[in-house]
Amino acid sequence: MSQKLSDPLSGQSGTDRNWAEVFAHAAWGIRIGSADGRTVEVVNPAFARMHGYSVDELRQTPVEALYPPENRGSVAGHWERARTEGHHDFESWHLRKDGSRFPVLVQFTAIKDAAGQVVSQAVNVLDITDRHRAEIARAASDERYRVIAEAASDAIITIDTGSRILVVNRAVERIFGHPADELVGQSLTILMPEYLRHLHEAGVGRYLQTGKRHLNWTAIELPGLHRQGHEVPVEVSFGESKGPAGHTFTAILRDISDRKAAEVAMRRNEQQLLQAQKMEAVGRLAGGIAHDFNNLLTVLAGSVHYLLARHPQGTADYSDLAAIKDATDRAAALTGQLLAFSRRQVLQPVDVDINQAVRQTSALLRRLIGEHIEIVLGLAEGLGAVKGDPTQLEQVLLNLAINARDAMPEGGTLRIDTSNVTVNGDYASTHLGLEPGPYIMLAVTDSGHGMDALTKSQIFEPFFTTKEEGVGTGLGLSTVYGIVKQSGGSIYVYSEPGHGTTFKVYLPCVGLCATPEEHADLPAGVARRGEVVLLAEDRTDVRRFTARVLRECGYEVLEAENGEVALACARDYAGTIHLLLSDAVMPGISGRTLAERLRAIRPDLRVVFMSGYTDDTVLDRNVVELGIAFVQKPFTPARLAAAVRSALDAGLPSRESSAAG
Repeated sequence: MSQKLSDPLSGQSGTDRNWAEVFAHAAWGIRIGSADGRTVEVVNPAFARMHGYSVDELRQTPVEALYPPENRGSVAGHWERARTEGHHDFESWHLRKDGSRFPVLVQFTAIKDAAGQVVSQAVNVLDITDRHRAEIARAASDERYRVIAEAASDAIITIDTGSRILVVNRAVERIFGHPADELVGQSLTILMPEYLRHLHEAGVGRYLQTGKRHLNWTAIELPGLHRQGHEVPVEVSFGESKGPAGHTFTAILRDISDRKAAEVAMRRNEQQLLQAQKMEAVGRLAGGIAHDFNNLLTVLAGSVHYLLARHPQGTADYSDLAAIKDATDRAAALTGQLLAFSRRQVLQPVDVDINQAVRQTSALLRRLIGEHIEIVLGLAEGLGAVKGDPTQLEQVLLNLAINARDAMPEGGTLRIDTSNVTVNGDYASTHLGLEPGPYIMLAVTDSGHGMDALTKSQIFEPFFTTKEEGVGTGLGLSTVYGIVKQSGGSIYVYSEPGHGTTFKVYLPCVGLCATPEEHADLPAGVARRGEVVLLAEDRTDVRRFTARVLRECGYEVLEAENGEVALACARDYAGTIHLLLSDAVMPGISGRTLAERLRAIRPDLRVVFMSGYTDDTVLDRNVVELGIAFVQKPFTPARLAAAVRSALDAGLPSRESSAAG
């Protein structure tokens, strides 16, 4: 036996010698031992080298010395399995002579005699250190990728050729609302609107067949589908991998909602700026024409005066001259309106109490607009003063009242409200020409037929009118616009077809004014309780600002751009929704209808309406009795937070008709 250990080739010939050469030069380590696995009978040089022994040393070394202590019991179990099955492979660790460990692949084979009894143990051992290191490196690389992917703010999604999701990172839940572990195994189309799904499937199939891309794979803007049912604008870049694991595609998706909202706001500001520039240009033109025309009218009126003196009433030419004088007077009135629009009229500003001006004008208004229209005054106490020309401010009230009367030919309600407001930076940023600070707000609201967007965009332009030809001059609202602008203020309109119209005039406050609230802290204890608020608002910028305020208060916010999405969100949300904060007037389902439908399925839901209209315009007694609160736009974060907290705590109306900010 010692001769075999020292030289396994000696004394062999023919086939036996060939097998001996294989044994001596094999890359695998080979050991032949006793049937109980305790005695080493023969080993090849490869086995000795990988364990750090000589062949002779291994004869004197117990087999247990080749195994780490914690593995010895499992080795015996593997051998018992090989005795039963004849052959067994497993991975383990072996010890070198110096005590160091190395990973091995072991093959146990039971050698049996003719009677089927196990007579020897054959052990083949392969040093898999290199493979093990590669696996460790790959695992480390995978871990680094996982850490990077989980830390990424963009969603990362890997799919197979059938569009099944293989891997997603945590950002996918923030963007799409789906927990990452729920998406694995589902089709990528779950994150797409219905109308894009067949296009995606066709595109992937065409690419796999032809290798031709039907669109660019870098920075594509596409709509995604949130779990709550609304679309999310995303920017997508694709990559692919062809390897042992198969053909896969990886998409990196960035939520560009903020960017798209900023683009919308920028376009709106550009439109406001263009409109302001157009109004300014038209104003200069109208002012120049009115100035020159007034010079002509001065000569004409003077000449008619002298002619009437020579042709008194009763003479042949008196009626013709009187008609000329009447036309001259009406032309002078028109030029006066043009001068008001162009802000070239001479004002005599003094401190004006708007409430007093409204009361003094209301008697005239009642005679002017007729008995079929009810006038309601909602004048705030402790109102500050404004600097203006009383006559011109009266003209503003009269013209707005006449416009409201014409919008209610069958009767209705004309409401005039005043309040102290403080405009904050967020509201001012979306209303060109309005600076942050304290204002007196004058709101004139009618219950008439309302206006569409196109009409609203033109109502302040001179000579624009929706009346029949020959009825009115189209200068009433342009005159109001000019007076307000010349007085240092701004005017805005809120209107929807079928929902009436509210004109809001903001005039800078002088004297006793509202306390600025732009940078006011949220009231202590207002939120931080984790309630869920469903926010329904069709204007993106207002919705995002409002959602930010609510989240800063500690609420969980579910956003919906209209009533339909809000209903779907409420149906899909499994938890409790504590409060609905909704714009009162929205396209499609109105705020009131939305509240009624949601309360049918969630009876304990609190409701707060917000609107640019006054509360009396959008709320009625029945709605108020339902415990629906109201906060008027524009509002400060503090007022919004207080209204929401009050509604959640008490469930009673919190009428914030004077809220602004």
